[in-house]
Amino acid sequence: MKPFANSLLPVSAWVVATAAATSALAAGYDTPVLYSARQMGMGGTAIGYVDDPSSIFHNPAGMSGVKGGAVLANFSPIVAAIRSSPSDHAVFAADGTKTKPGQSIWSETGFSPAFLIGSAYRILDRVVLGFSVYPVASSGGQYKYTTNKAKEIVEVTDFTKLVFLDFAPAVAVELMDGLQIGATYRYTTVGFQRKRTNPDPLGSPTNVDLDMKGSNARGFRVGFQWKAKDFSLGGVYRAKTETPVTAATGTLENTPGKDISFAFILPAKFGFGFQYSGIAKLRLAADFEYTQQSDNDTTELKGTGLFGDPAAPAEVKVTIPNISKWNDNFTARVGAGYQLGAVEARLGYILDGAASQPKYASAFGTPPTETHTATLGAGYKVSDALDIGVAMAYRTGSATITAADQTGNGCPFCGKPGEYELQLFGAYLDVCWRFGGATAEVKAAAEPPPAAATAAPAAAPSLEPPPEPAAAPAAPPAAPSAVPPAVPGAEPAPK
Repeated sequence: MKPFANSLLPVSAWVVATAAATSALAAGYDTPVLYSARQMGMGGTAIGYVDDPSSIFHNPAGMSGVKGGAVLANFSPIVAAIRSSPSDHAVFAADGTKTKPGQSIWSETGFSPAFLIGSAYRILDRVVLGFSVYPVASSGGQYKYTTNKAKEIVEVTDFTKLVFLDFAPAVAVELMDGLQIGATYRYTTVGFQRKRTNPDPLGSPTNVDLDMKGSNARGFRVGFQWKAKDFSLGGVYRAKTETPVTAATGTLENTPGKDISFAFILPAKFGFGFQYSGIAKLRLAADFEYTQQSDNDTTELKGTGLFGDPAAPAEVKVTIPNISKWNDNFTARVGAGYQLGAVEARLGYILDGAASQPKYASAFGTPPTETHTATLGAGYKVSDALDIGVAMAYRTGSATITAADQTGNGCPFCGKPGEYELQLFGAYLDVCWRFGGATAEVKAAAEPPPAAATAAPAAAPSLEPPPEPAAAPAAPPAAPSAVPPAVPGAEPAPK
C-alpha cells in the first residue's frame, strides 16, 4: 500500500473529474417541445385552452373540460444531435501532426421516446380527478472522438443521459360557470448516467462511470382557467424541485469512489396563455413562460474517494462545488388552428431564450443561445368521442464560444471553445377518447324517446268477475200541469 500522503495525490484529479461529470449538464433541463400532438401543432400553446388529460402537464385547471371521462395517449419520438466541444485534449499522429478531435464535433444522433399517458374522470358536478405519467425534462448526448494510447490512436466514447419522470395525480374544480382551478401533485424520479470510456486506463481524457438515481415527493403545479364565449385565458405555476440522486459506487478520473451523491434542480416556472376563437373556423393562441433558471447556481457533489491499494484503500471524503450560473429565461409560443370540416390544420412557433452562459457552456445540453422552433400539425375528429392528432416540430440554435468567453470560469471540464449547435426533430401522435358526460347527452338528445315512454301503460287484466251493471235510476214523477186536462168532446179553452 502507498503511504497515506501519497494516496492523497489523486484527490485533486478526482475532484476535477467529478466537476466534469456534473458541469457537463450546465444548460436548461426543460425541453419546450414535449406534449401533446394537439398542442404541439400550435407551437405548444395550451395554458389558456387545454381541456383533456394532458392538462395535468400543461395546466391542471383544464381538466374541467372533461365532462364525463377521458383517456389520452401521446407518443413523442424526438431525434436530436448536438455540436459542441466536449474535450480539448491533443492527439498526435505518427507524423507528429497535432489535432484536437474533441472540439466542434457532432454528437451521435440521439433518440428519445417521450410519451404521456393520462386519464381524467368527473366524480362530482364540478370536480374532476386525473392521473398522468410523463418525462418532464431531459438532457444528454453521446460523442465519439479519438485519443492517443502509446503509439496508437484509439476511440473514446463520451456519454451523458439525464431524465426527469413525473407520476402525477391531479384535481380540477369548477368554481363557477367559466372559472376553474386545478392542482397537480408531482412525484418525480431522476436517472443520471455519465460514462466516458477510454481504452487507455491511464490516458487522457480519463474514465468516468456513474449511474445515479433518486426521487422527490414535494413537487406540485397549480393553475386556473377562465372561459367566455370566444375567449379563454389561464395561468399556471410549477414549484421548484430539488431531487437528490445517489450511487453506491462509481469511477471518476480512473479512480473508484463510493457513497456518491448530488442533487438536480428543476426550477420554478410561471406561465400565462390565452386563446381567441371569435373568427369563423379559426383559433389563435399564445403562451408566455418565465423559468427561474437561476435556481441552478451552485450545487455540491459529495462522495468518498478510494485511493491507493484496492484491497485496503484510503477513504477520503470529498465535496465538490458544481457551478452552473444559469440565467432566468422566457419562452414565447404562438399558434393557429383552422377548421376544414372534421380536420383542423395547425401551425405554430416557439422562441426559447438562453439559459446557460458561454462561460459555463455544456457539451450535453442546449447551446448558450436562444433557440427557434417551427411546428405543424393536424387534428381529426373521428366522432364525438374520439380525436386523433399528429404534429411535427423542428428546433435549432447555434453559438460560437471563444477562449475569451471562458476566461477564469474555474470549470476545467465544462464545454470547450468552439462551435455549438442544436438540431432537433420531433414527431407527435395522440389519441383522446372521451366517454359519458357531454357525449352521452348529445347522443340521448339525438334519439327520440321510445313509444313506451310517451304512452300511458295499459291496465293489467283483472282476474275478478266484472261487477253487475247498476240499475238505471227511476224517472222522477211528472210535475202537475197548469193546464187542465182535456175533457173528451169539449172544445179547447180559449187562450
